[in-house]
Amino acid sequence: MDAYQPIDIATIVGGEVRGGSHGTVPGVSIDSRRTKPGDLFVAITTPANDGHRFVPAAFASGATAALVSDAQARAHLRDWDIHTIIPVDDTVEAMQAWSHAHRRRYGYPIIAVTGSNGKTTTKEFIASTLDSMGPILKTEGTLNNHLGVPMTLLEMTEAHKAAVVEMGMNHAGEIALLGRLAEASIGVITNTGQAHLEFFGTHGELNDAKWELAGTLTGDRLMVLNRDDAGLRARAEAYDGPISWFGIENECEWTPDSLKRDDDGRWTFAVHGVTVRMRVPGRHMIENALAALAVADAVGVPLSDAAEALGRTESAERRMRSLVIDGVLVLDDAYNANPSSMKAALDTLTTLEGRHVAVLGGMHELGEQGAALHREVGRYAADLGVGVIAVGELGQHIAAGAVDSGGVTVMECETHAEATDWLAANVRSGDVVLVKGSRGERMETVIDGLQSQMVRDSEGATQ
Repeated sequence: MDAYQPIDIATIVGGEVRGGSHGTVPGVSIDSRRTKPGDLFVAITTPANDGHRFVPAAFASGATAALVSDAQARAHLRDWDIHTIIPVDDTVEAMQAWSHAHRRRYGYPIIAVTGSNGKTTTKEFIASTLDSMGPILKTEGTLNNHLGVPMTLLEMTEAHKAAVVEMGMNHAGEIALLGRLAEASIGVITNTGQAHLEFFGTHGELNDAKWELAGTLTGDRLMVLNRDDAGLRARAEAYDGPISWFGIENECEWTPDSLKRDDDGRWTFAVHGVTVRMRVPGRHMIENALAALAVADAVGVPLSDAAEALGRTESAERRMRSLVIDGVLVLDDAYNANPSSMKAALDTLTTLEGRHVAVLGGMHELGEQGAALHREVGRYAADLGVGVIAVGELGQHIAAGAVDSGGVTVMECETHAEATDWLAANVRSGDVVLVKGSRGERMETVIDGLQSQMVRDSEGATQ
């Protein structure tokens, strides 16, 4: 981020500087533990915490100024009067306004990515395919919400050649807000699956919420859409801007041919005469790659350069990464889950040689359909011949669905430790284990526990 004077920020957000101006602001922070010298600390109030409690800690870490609420500024007048503060009505809205103004300083392409499944991987793929242009800004970690998107936009500099901004949501109106802040020229919707159904009356309403992105685009207003998604096909009929379609099942501009799967579950395909060799396992990863190629083509990156970059790209952390633990191939897809992504991961599991075991945790935000959707995933796994180790309270519904289908091993575990113990005692070299669940289920605990336990057992055997 280019440095700002506190008075400049105050002017943008409709506040005023109090306590005098003491230097420039080269960065922003909402966590006092991660505040760097010079940052503007934004005090965020949530139902669980009040960031104003940490204003002194932020200044102790070297913050130049703090964005605070008017009420808190009055309450702490004597405590904070030696520091630079910018009081405003709402600190979140002020940070968003600042990020929007900052974004407007730059004219390079901004690509917004959303969808029920695959948006983080697609974001990573897009950033990789654009790498030959020069420095590319991309959303880091999970910064894809009403706080994370502004923080990403504030990282924009003159040195960047493009920005790839991931946008998440679980309520109507959120994508519209994030899209207005980013003013992207290219919008990517990976798919409209069964995520966040708890907050929507129908699947159609969920699709409408994703489609909000289309109304926020600027410039060329290119939408990059999944042709295999019926919801996107229906909504695209009313779109008056250009569309670049990608898909596997339906013929379109970005459809692969000569599909080939290696023994490790990684796919090779050709598109427009250029071969792409994926490093990430899973057929569903092809769609993410096609979306990235469509974006790269739209901004002028040669297809051969984009394909080569994809061949070097790994998935993001905990998203279908593979590791070997004492001869057992583990597919770490523990970052998040919904019914669509669960089925895709199970499909990937069954493409690999070996005995198949899935350690599955609950899927959150599914509302009244939750129990039925969990049972459906259990049945799906069993029908594929996958042994099911279901973990936690929601996992019992997965186990019940697997039992309904029958014919496979089904274990119901209350805790991660119980699942880890079962795996350590029952899996063997040559087996393939998938671990997946919603973020709140912390399914990576099973992988970490299995790794530690098997290493200890191996060391004990050699003593």
